[in-house]
Amino acid sequence: MAWEIDSIPPYPIYGSTFHLYRLSPLYHGETPILEDSALRTHSRRLRDVLKGDNLRGVQVDFPGPENLLHNSGPLEECDWNLIGDESSWTELYTQPIDSESQDAISTVTPETARGIQIDLQYAKHIYSAFILRDPDKTSSPPGFTSLPLLLVRMPAAIREILLNYLSTTFDTHISPLKLRASFLTSALESHLTRLTASTSTQSIPDILKAVQLQLSFPTSTKLLKNIDISIAREDIPGFLARGKLLSQQVQTGPVPDPSAPPGPFITALSHYTTTHLALPLFHPKTNISKLACGAFALASEGRIKLYSPPPISSSTSDDGTTAPTAPSAAEHAMRDLYASLIQEASSRGRFIVAGVEPEDADNVAAVGTKGKVRSGPSGKRAPADITGAATKRQKSSAQDAGQGDAVAAEDTAAGAPRGGMDSIPAEPPPPYELHDPAIVSAR
Repeated sequence: MAWEIDSIPPYPIYGSTFHLYRLSPLYHGETPILEDSALRTHSRRLRDVLKGDNLRGVQVDFPGPENLLHNSGPLEECDWNLIGDESSWTELYTQPIDSESQDAISTVTPETARGIQIDLQYAKHIYSAFILRDPDKTSSPPGFTSLPLLLVRMPAAIREILLNYLSTTFDTHISPLKLRASFLTSALESHLTRLTASTSTQSIPDILKAVQLQLSFPTSTKLLKNIDISIAREDIPGFLARGKLLSQQVQTGPVPDPSAPPGPFITALSHYTTTHLALPLFHPKTNISKLACGAFALASEGRIKLYSPPPISSSTSDDGTTAPTAPSAAEHAMRDLYASLIQEASSRGRFIVAGVEPEDADNVAAVGTKGKVRSGPSGKRAPADITGAATKRQKSSAQDAGQGDAVAAEDTAAGAPRGGMDSIPAEPPPPYELHDPAIVSAR
C-alpha cells in the first residue's frame, strides 16, 4: 500500500510563516545529535520542560502567559525527527507502508538529513521548529554539529522555552537572523532567472503572482512609515526586458556604475521609481523591508514564508506506474533559495546571483587580526585611553623593543604557551566561544 501522489502531505516548511534565527555549531560531545537515540532523549527532555515537570528534584518550569494553556491546551506529544529534502519527503509517502506498524519507513540518514524537525502537539494546536543545514556543504569541529538555520513557528512563550533549551543544552549562541535588502531582491532575481532560462518549461505567470515590495524609511522621517509597490504579473516580462537593456547600457558606458542594483528586474524598477517618483530604491535612507511574489514572502526583520513549487507534470505509463521527472524550474529556484538561507545563517552569506555583496553592517570581523579589544572586569569592552596614548607608546617603545625578546625566550624555556589566538588555555571555555565569530572577534 502506498500514498497517492495527490494525497502526499506538503513539505513541512512550506505554507507557514516562520521566525528566522542563526545558530552557532551545537555541542553534543561524543553522542551525535542526529542519531536516533539522541533525538528520543531530547524529545523526552523538552517535553518534561514544557510540561513543567521536576527533573531530579529541580523545578524546570518556565513562566508563561496565563492564557497559553487555555489557547493551546495541554501538551500531548513532543517529537524530534530527521528531515530530508523534498525528494526524500515524496519518497517517504510513495513507498509501500509497513504492514505491521502501518507507517512508512524513512530513508533519511544522519548523513543525508537536512536537519531536525521538532513538533509540539498540543490538544488544540501543533507547533513546529526546524534546525537546518545544507548536507552537501557542511563541516563541524569534533564534538559539534553545524545546524546554522532555525525556523520557528510557535507562540512567543513556547518559543522562548525552546530557544533557552537549545542554548543551554547544546551551548549554542542564538541570534535573530535579519535579512538584507540585497538578499530579498536577489531571491526574486534568482527565481526570474530560473523561470526565463531556455530549458525551463514553466513561465513567469505560471509560478509568480504580483510582485509586492515595501519600502521603509527608518532614519529619514517619522511621518511616512512605508510605501507599498505592486507590479502585476503581466508587467514582469516588460520590466525584465527593460532592465536587461539598461544593464547593457551601464556596462558599455564610459564609466560603469558600481552602485547599480544587480539583476535586470530590480534595475528596471529602480529606474522607474527614480524617474517617476524621484525615489531610488537603493538610496541610503531607503530600505526594502518586505518582498512577496507568490513563490515566497520575505521580511527583513527575520520572517519568511515559502510556498510549495509546482513540479513538472508527471507521466503515467501503461501499467499505471508514475515515471519520475526532473525537478522543475520552480523547484530549482526554491532549492537555490534554501541554500542561500543556509549560507546567510552561516555568516558566509552570498546569494546564487553573482555580484551580490553583504552590507558593511553584516560583515564579520576577521579572527586573529592584530587589533584587539581589551575587556573590563565585567566582561564589557573597556573604553579606549585616548588622552596621552601617543606619549605612552613613545616612552614604552624602547623598553618593549629591549624586553620583548627576553620575555619570549623565558616563556619558551619555561614551556608557557604563547599569548594571542594561538594560546591554549588550561581549562576550555564554553564550547560556543571557540567558534562563534561574534565572540572571538570581540576579544
